[in-house]
Amino acid sequence: MWSDIDTMSSQPTNALKAMLFNDKGFSISDTLYIQKMNDMNLYPGSCNVDDDNNLLFVWSSSLTNVVGVKLNIQRRYLVDKKALVYTNSYNVDFNNSQMNIINFENHKAFVSWNSYSYINSIYLDDNTHSYIPVRLHTFLPYMIGASDYYQFSADIFGDKLSLCYVNNINPDKGFDIWANTQQINLFDFNTNPYSIFNPDIIENVSAPFPNPVGSNVNINYQINREIKVKIAVYNILGQQISVIQDGMKEPGEYNAILNTKGLPSGIYFINYRGIKSYTQKFIIAK
Repeated sequence: MWSDIDTMSSQPTNALKAMLFNDKGFSISDTLYIQKMNDMNLYPGSCNVDDDNNLLFVWSSSLTNVVGVKLNIQRRYLVDKKALVYTNSYNVDFNNSQMNIINFENHKAFVSWNSYSYINSIYLDDNTHSYIPVRLHTFLPYMIGASDYYQFSADIFGDKLSLCYVNNINPDKGFDIWANTQQINLFDFNTNPYSIFNPDIIENVSAPFPNPVGSNVNINYQINREIKVKIAVYNILGQQISVIQDGMKEPGEYNAILNTKGLPSGIYFINYRGIKSYTQKFIIAK
């Protein structure tokens, strides 16, 4: 991951790029354009690849006429051959913020950064589009100033977070290395059974029954998280003739019923639309 440089003027061209390499040092991807900006400088950050080849990029960019930088966190997922890109940005009034990727797996990311007397972080769960800010550490005012703090790192071991940082609280004696361990209570990195990336786990939709139908046709479905569900019926010409359900549904099992009174015999289609769309044929025989 790097900032592109104009070799003629030795100035950043405001293009942040990346490329994937295998363990033998050979490139296995085309150049990826992470970000392009015209009104601010982009600075190289870091990246991470999970076991499913999903990508996480973090970098900072300068703010126009304002002290501080913008911290950027971008995740790139490949789902059903389609790229999903999520980017979160945060303004920090500290020019020397250092960003660290603590963990990235199961569509969840944990990124930290420093800002004056604090080490802050954000937990991003893209399974449910939930984001939790977490303050990892607060330095006592007499311990640290903007120029006293240098580096920090963190890692997760099971349900514990270990934080380590370097500080020159005693400049005449060199640098001190500090470390602490804290319990993680707000989040985890386990597989999420309700993930939007696993739609087959979220919803289970039955075929319409009975089929052929004389009076009422049923469709059963089960959902494991709150989603919007629309169930509509179409004729052989593709014209919508009825909407059975349309609205938010809580987790549970449901039975949707269509009364076929007034509908002539023939071929019809029932469409369920939740996380995914399912269309199935049924026949009215009177």
